[in-house]
Amino acid sequence: MVLKIALASPPVDGRANEALIAYLAGILDVSRADVAITTGERSKNKRIRIRGRSAEQVRHALEEHLVLRLRLCCHSM
Repeated sequence: MVLKIALASPPVDGRANEALIAYLAGILDVSRADVAITTGERSKNKRIRIRGRSAEQVRHALEEHLVLRLRLCCHSM
């Protein structure tokens, strides 16, 4: 699965990577220790491993999160 995520944290001292890990852990309801950047720590393109969730569970959680965000945006207009 390919996913594009834009972060507000600057890529300085690993802050963007930490923000990405925290963001994904929150959406997927796993601990931050269960989210690992396996390749691309210093690149815009990264490969992420999520321990304790199948690819289908990850896809479903991300889709639900996106739908919720879209609903919130539409209702606030």
